[in-house]
Amino acid sequence: MAQWSLFDPQANLLRSGRDTLANIPHVEQVIVTVPASRIVFIETPLPKVSGAKKDALLRYAIEDKLTIDPDTVHVVLLGLADGVAKSMANSAAAGDSNSKLYIVAAIDRRWFGDALAWLTASKLAPGAAFSETEVSEAAANEWAIVLGQNQCYAKRHDGFAYSLDSGGAGEAFTSASVTPPFALTLALREVPTPPTQLAIYTMAHSAFGQPAPAAPASSTDVATTIASSWQQTLSIPARMAGTITSQSAARLLALTAAQRKAGNLLTNEFAPRSASAGWVGRLRPVLVLSAALLGLQLFFNVADAWRLDRQRTAIEAEMRQLFQTTFPKATAIVDPALQLQRNLETLKRERGLSTQGDPRPALAQLTDLSKAAPGLAISEVVINESTTILSGSISGVSGGNAGVGVGVGIGVGAGGTESSLRQKISTMPNATLKLEPAGLVPANADAIKQVIITITNTNKAGAI
Repeated sequence: MAQWSLFDPQANLLRSGRDTLANIPHVEQVIVTVPASRIVFIETPLPKVSGAKKDALLRYAIEDKLTIDPDTVHVVLLGLADGVAKSMANSAAAGDSNSKLYIVAAIDRRWFGDALAWLTASKLAPGAAFSETEVSEAAANEWAIVLGQNQCYAKRHDGFAYSLDSGGAGEAFTSASVTPPFALTLALREVPTPPTQLAIYTMAHSAFGQPAPAAPASSTDVATTIASSWQQTLSIPARMAGTITSQSAARLLALTAAQRKAGNLLTNEFAPRSASAGWVGRLRPVLVLSAALLGLQLFFNVADAWRLDRQRTAIEAEMRQLFQTTFPKATAIVDPALQLQRNLETLKRERGLSTQGDPRPALAQLTDLSKAAPGLAISEVVINESTTILSGSISGVSGGNAGVGVGVGIGVGAGGTESSLRQKISTMPNATLKLEPAGLVPANADAIKQVIITITNTNKAGAI
């Protein structure tokens, strides 16, 4: 059985009741309240650490204030204690100026887990859970005293609550012997700054733990009797603040986002999971393996880059050493490879050797071709960056074509010129020969042939 209240989006109470979970209406948002008797409120100092570390410290920070194993409780940090306990914080911190006094709620882990599983099995999984003390509110410098059928509690302005006995249970409200709960008397003596006023609430249809007996006195007389009796006993102004009803639970719907986050008991392993959480759980092994493989790949990439960088550094050091040995007079070494190439070209020019951009090797090859075919009639020689092209003509040659890398035009006046030319070209791997008829003249023994020899320049000679 569970007590429930149904509200519309504007927090208006539609209906309420006490029924089995199967008969409770299913809604978009479910908020549950945990009985105050199931929660132990504790004040404890915590060092100034990050939020994650603070959550990890909670269970063991209250270990000396529990009579059970701290691993069996679910601990929730509710917030900082109010000014009524600041002097206690200083003494409890044992001289640690970075420690502050916090309010912690401790709940039996097994009971809480079973209760949530019970609700989830009936498709009433809660999106938030709060202590039942949240339905009442205490003003600054005031304590709210709630007298329920099975449990009474006193709530401070900062949210800390004391569990109380039922006090004057069983006595008529009109009796002058009605006294405040003994636990309340002890709590008021322990705090360094007592409240300036007590606001006394009763639960609907009950007071002091049992149904109100029929009494001739009016409700006003009952309230006056309770308030005056408590005020006289505790020496603190007391007033009857009203009744906690089903509508009072609407206060939970009006909490701000910050207040909900601070008071929500569904934290850590009890935090609500999204619809995709199940898939994430199933994919976790694959994700972990993928992350491990990615980490290994990154590790090997970094290791390989480090190895190549060391090799590059070693080669650069060797090049510098070689350059310094070869050119001992050099004072500044910035790019040893480039400097070595430039100095080598300078030495070649000084000793008459061909260098990059030197056209002489191409001219020497053309000279050899001219000697091999004395019947050449050379009309043009073009030397550029990549090729040397020789154009000319020959006559009295049998036609034939050959592809060449360098083009040269040659005039041949004897039948052996072409064969000599082809034989010479065959010994030059970077040269090709092309023979074409001159104009529209038929290709016969007496015809003039246009000759183009193309030589690919391995030396990249400049144009002349």
